[in-house]
Amino acid sequence: MASDVLLVSDARMLLHRSSLPPYPGRPERLQAIMARLHSSGLMARCRLLRCRPASEPELLAVHSKELISAVQGMGVRAAPPKEEGCTCSDHDSDGEGGAAEVQAAKPDVVGPVSDAHCCSSLCADTLYNAHTGTAAMLAAGAAADLGVALAAGKARRALAVIRPPGAQAGVDLARGGCYYNNVAVAAAAALNAGARRVMVVDWDVHHGRGTAEIFADDPRVMVLDMHRYDSETYPGSGAVEDVGEGEGEGTTLNIAFGASGLADGDLLSAGLHVVLPVALQFRPDVMIVSAGFGALKGDPIGGCECSPAVFAHLTYLLAGVAPKGLGLLLEGGYNLSATADAVEGCLRVLQGEAPPPLPGPWATTSAGWVGIMNAMQIHSRYWSSLHPLSFNGWVGAVNEQQRQMQESEPGPHAEAAEPLLQQPLHSPPSGSFDEAGGFAGYSRFGYDEDALEDTEFEAGNELQLDALKQLAVTLRRRQDAAAVGRPAGDEELMEEGGDSDPDPAEVLDFILGTTSSARGTAVNSDDDGALTLALELELVDGAPPSMDKSI
Repeated sequence: MASDVLLVSDARMLLHRSSLPPYPGRPERLQAIMARLHSSGLMARCRLLRCRPASEPELLAVHSKELISAVQGMGVRAAPPKEEGCTCSDHDSDGEGGAAEVQAAKPDVVGPVSDAHCCSSLCADTLYNAHTGTAAMLAAGAAADLGVALAAGKARRALAVIRPPGAQAGVDLARGGCYYNNVAVAAAAALNAGARRVMVVDWDVHHGRGTAEIFADDPRVMVLDMHRYDSETYPGSGAVEDVGEGEGEGTTLNIAFGASGLADGDLLSAGLHVVLPVALQFRPDVMIVSAGFGALKGDPIGGCECSPAVFAHLTYLLAGVAPKGLGLLLEGGYNLSATADAVEGCLRVLQGEAPPPLPGPWATTSAGWVGIMNAMQIHSRYWSSLHPLSFNGWVGAVNEQQRQMQESEPGPHAEAAEPLLQQPLHSPPSGSFDEAGGFAGYSRFGYDEDALEDTEFEAGNELQLDALKQLAVTLRRRQDAAAVGRPAGDEELMEEGGDSDPDPAEVLDFILGTTSSARGTAVNSDDDGALTLALELELVDGAPPSMDKSI
């Protein structure tokens, strides 16, 4: 019996080819995924939906008329020329047959947009054949049906195995092998079908530049993107400082990882510490995932070390957030076997199964910590759910980067090594957690000489306890100094603060930006000097601010 999971795909998308082999965005990606879903029996447990071309109003909700016309015209430009006097139907260029059928036997006939028929809506890296326009229309139509099905309560879970991808396509520009932005079409269709708020989570290794541009000023759509952000990774957008604009300020959130080698622990930590808290506060009706799998180990482009299982775990985390449902739309991912494994795991979770075990290790890399903590710091002014979660993890990431920098220096006379941190540590503007002694202190105290002097933030509970005590002493010294109008470096205050043994509750207040009255604390100290803290945090000022006033 078919389950409540909607599966959307169409074999006609296999006819689209945007370049010659060995370009990774090849039709075999869909074949590998659908073959896996069929052989595993998962396809038989889904409600299948055949794709239809997107309507012009559905596309105009997110794209300009110029882009729509340019994509629809690609089939005409890619068709073989009609000889004089020829009356055969093979040269009909409507994108549904005729020339498309001729082109089906010639998949290597690809039209570059740099020819004389090109228009400004197509970037130079956007190649096509006679089927590309049709495939793009089908993919966008599938996305629209998925968004409507979720918003209207016709399905609680959905998966669209579609191509070409769409996350790079902007309002009036096709680029990066993306023609229509499928995820944006799905989000707009969900809003039109009655959803009040939609959250887009993009976990592909590449930043979804087009999606962010389309919804930059729309407070109804939260776009949260975790991606590589370095000089080696396309498209080079998605800085942590990009937070949206106008009424949509704060509803664009980038977790920008500034290095290769990202692992399962990075995505899981980002999901637990940033994605889930923000999603629960934003309270979307519909959750849509831009499901790209370029971060998988073995991907020819991504340069990361993630396992297929981690995407099933991310799906599991997101599955219960949006009351109307969760939908996944295929984007990138070019290792055929690993991508098929990942999609299978995600679909199993959508069908109610538990995610598979993670192979490990689960540790978060230093680049992962930096990306997560920078995102938390920047967005703590918009989302009260973002609190500092581990001071030791943050400082440990900084120390690890410093160690790597020292090891990379060839000699004592060499110039200073280039910092591994791709973007600086930021201080939120006034009115943020900084004034309450909360999150903004991480960047400040993380590099404060008083706080870090003679303190080793290494593994081990005893050293961690000493570090927390030292931090609390420094912070209390500053507060005392401010109270009596003396500089924080006054020797009398140094001696007074250094002799004190801070209460663990005080340490937590400094770290978390809370007050002791706002929570219950249990403290246990074992023989090794380990500190165990059981917290039941509650909001001091009531419920978090709602986004309803902007809707």
